[in-house]
Amino acid sequence: MNEKDDRGLVLAIGGISLAWLVFFAAQIRVLSLETAIFDEQHKALTQQLESAKTTETHTDEALQKREAQIRHAQETEIKYTDFFKELIELSKVDPDARVLVLKWKIQSNPPANPPSQTQSGAADATSLKRP
Repeated sequence: MNEKDDRGLVLAIGGISLAWLVFFAAQIRVLSLETAIFDEQHKALTQQLESAKTTETHTDEALQKREAQIRHAQETEIKYTDFFKELIELSKVDPDARVLVLKWKIQSNPPANPPSQTQSGAADATSLKRP
């Protein structure tokens, strides 16, 4: 080989080396930018996860309160059902009770299905009607 060919070869290898250097520098720059983006995404996702956990906790607390309210409503319903049953029975012998039953149109409807005992003995909501 002659000196001209060596020079061309050196320039070609130098150009390829420079291209690889620019490529790797660009890759390193992109990785550093992506790292910052991934860190921000990680922070945002961590906050969303904490928010979801807080929401789940609040939902569980609300459900427990709601269950207590439902139990109380069922107990109140049982008391009213018993009260109206007693009032209907009393209306058979007491004229004042009869006036109340007629005025408020209180009536007893037998339940289509026997009330289930799984609801802590709660009577069927349709067993007594009051328009």
